[in-house]
Amino acid sequence: MLKKCTFLFCLFLLTLTACFPGYAGEPAGPGTSALPSARSHGRLLTGTENTGSLLVPAFVRFEAGEILRFSSTGEYYRFFEEYLIQYRLEDLKGGYVLKGQALSIPEERKYDREAVRLAILERFPPAEDPDPRQTIDEVCRQIRDTIRYDKAASGLTVKEALDAGKGVCWHYVKIADVVLEQAGIPTEIIHGSARGIPHMWLKCRTGDQEILADPQTGILPAPDYDAWYLPYPYLKVLRQNPLSQTAP
Repeated sequence: MLKKCTFLFCLFLLTLTACFPGYAGEPAGPGTSALPSARSHGRLLTGTENTGSLLVPAFVRFEAGEILRFSSTGEYYRFFEEYLIQYRLEDLKGGYVLKGQALSIPEERKYDREAVRLAILERFPPAEDPDPRQTIDEVCRQIRDTIRYDKAASGLTVKEALDAGKGVCWHYVKIADVVLEQAGIPTEIIHGSARGIPHMWLKCRTGDQEILADPQTGILPAPDYDAWYLPYPYLKVLRQNPLSQTAP
């Protein structure tokens, strides 16, 4: 039976309930370029070696400290949901502040993303199997054999989970995402529920084929996926991730 995700992550995902409007034109103000439209849910698009998202340039600028400007709250939430799920390697915590329409990463949320990525690859060198399907299955196996599932570890950062050898579903999937991308297999992190429990898993692209994999169990047979896994659509409000609005 699939292990339960942590209480923290349950709260994080179960509160995705109210839709906001999508992107509404150009970001306001000088010093930023337009944020591209994000992919439709479930469609892997070409981005960089780190993620399939078209928002990667904005994620990189945001983590480098650039102020991003949004034309609507819906635009903010669309950016931020993908940032937390697809790109950030540190944690899933909130604490960000939107000042008027401007957002920059707070000092306490800054981290060395490349150092985390290299720590993952040092622990899990990419497999060299010529069969991508075997690579995906082996990466999932290595992670669940090395990182013990412990719901009490929900609040650990990815690096802390690596050092402690324990974590939860979001640690598993972030680690697998980095390793598979390094192995040349484009991935997308999918968030939703499995057997009614909030969960994360991966969609992997190999040529013209897409493979669904859960690092906690391995490659997902279509009947099991159709029966037990339910993706959540993008454009949902992250109410559990605090958004503080202040005057410009």
